[in-house]
Amino acid sequence: MDNVYDLVEDFYGHDPGWNFLFRREYAEGFLRIEAWHGKTPEELYDIWDQLTMLCLYLGNTELMLGDMSADDFVDCIAWCGRNVSEFDADYEHTKYFLDTCVRLYAYLQKKNVISDAGAPLEAEEKLLAGGKMNIVNPDGSFTDENKDRRLFTVPDASNKIFLNVNERMQEIYAAMHEFFTESRFSVDLERASVLYHGIFGNAINESAKSRQEAFNSFWDYFLLDYRLMLRDMHPLEYFYETVCSSDSRYYDAGFAKRNSDILKEIISARLVLFTVEGFGEEGMYLCRDFLTNETYQLNLPLTEDIDTTDMLFIGHLFYNDNMLTENMRGYKIDNINALCLRDTLKRAYKWVSVQQKEPDWQWFSEYYPMVLRNMLFLYAAGIAHKNFNNYTEHTAFAAAPYSDETLVAGILKNIMLKNYFALADVRLATQMWCDLQAAGADLAAYSETVWAAGIIYTFVKLNGAYTFFDERIAGFCGTEVAAMQKASETICEVLQIEKHDPRYSNEEGILAMLMSAYM
Repeated sequence: MDNVYDLVEDFYGHDPGWNFLFRREYAEGFLRIEAWHGKTPEELYDIWDQLTMLCLYLGNTELMLGDMSADDFVDCIAWCGRNVSEFDADYEHTKYFLDTCVRLYAYLQKKNVISDAGAPLEAEEKLLAGGKMNIVNPDGSFTDENKDRRLFTVPDASNKIFLNVNERMQEIYAAMHEFFTESRFSVDLERASVLYHGIFGNAINESAKSRQEAFNSFWDYFLLDYRLMLRDMHPLEYFYETVCSSDSRYYDAGFAKRNSDILKEIISARLVLFTVEGFGEEGMYLCRDFLTNETYQLNLPLTEDIDTTDMLFIGHLFYNDNMLTENMRGYKIDNINALCLRDTLKRAYKWVSVQQKEPDWQWFSEYYPMVLRNMLFLYAAGIAHKNFNNYTEHTAFAAAPYSDETLVAGILKNIMLKNYFALADVRLATQMWCDLQAAGADLAAYSETVWAAGIIYTFVKLNGAYTFFDERIAGFCGTEVAAMQKASETICEVLQIEKHDPRYSNEEGILAMLMSAYM
């Protein structure tokens, strides 16, 4: 936003109903008076935040501006302390809010909008008497001496409220883009690009309205879905731990104070496919999850002329399943292809679920996001019509206890990370070694190095997503090709390894399996 008046326009433009509580002309008029009295642009932003909180409180009551008493302002402070993320109900923040309201009420009285401007000043005398905070605790609860006020307080909002979300998100995304374009993340960005575009190249971005939208869509995937090779966590999680942790050398105290709360919310976002079923209350859309059938109400960036019939949307759901991140995508898909898509995704989910004791769709979308994205693109484009027809004997697999303390596990980690496998791949390969040990294989048949080479070779071959020649694998493992292949034969025999074995398939392997039917 270029100035505070853009925020005002956005606030009232999003929901004209706010005019009923506090008319836009009065909000803008008060801000202009404040500017005329010498308030800086930064101070005007802060003043607008106070007006926004006042409106939010009124919106959760049956009160109008002129109806508010001193006790209502006391309750307003407590309510904002409990519900508004940026507001602590301490002495400093309370004084700033009430001082702003004192000036606002004086302005409104001069405009003959209200008859009495004394309520916020009386509230100050109650809350700030003796130069300290009274009645309300910093978290918005009431002190023990005033616990009876809990009986009459306005009910809390259903979700934590963040002020000026769009502007804060712009700052966050700009900071993350700068952070992850450092050279140390170049390999991850390259791998993410390959996973995102896959065999389709730029075709997957054909539904984007502009190059900027396509760019934003990729970064949405990278930050929220992709998992960093050396850390096995989403980049957004790593960014939060690095920039918002006081123990980190990248710690930014100011940024953390402004944005750590909303970052925590976005970290909880989950990738979902959903359809639009109709309209709910207050302009919300009634939506149904394509895979779990659960329903939720969302505020979607759709214009009234968009026909959502036969459309399937994909986006990141967060904020107690009430909000989506900005980069939602929608695809037209006929009923037959939608049914085939659901069947393929459910079969793929069942295929890899042997890796988890308690699998669910959130786990699947977290570790196999490009399966959702690529299959949606394929079926919406009318390319894929074959059913998932892979078969496995390992539907009742019970993994051996996992341990990365053995010498072979250490060799696997050292070799695989040096050769650009992800940490998640290392864990799958290590699990294969643990299963081999538990199966009673003759471990004395080969050295630890040869066993490690055999595990890596088997992992590469079963996933079918790598272009390594046998000599290359043996080379970076430091062993002979024949020995490596012999060890792999033993592993395959003892564990009954299958092509695209679900016990050890990674995301690239599942994609290779699904794509092989259509290439």
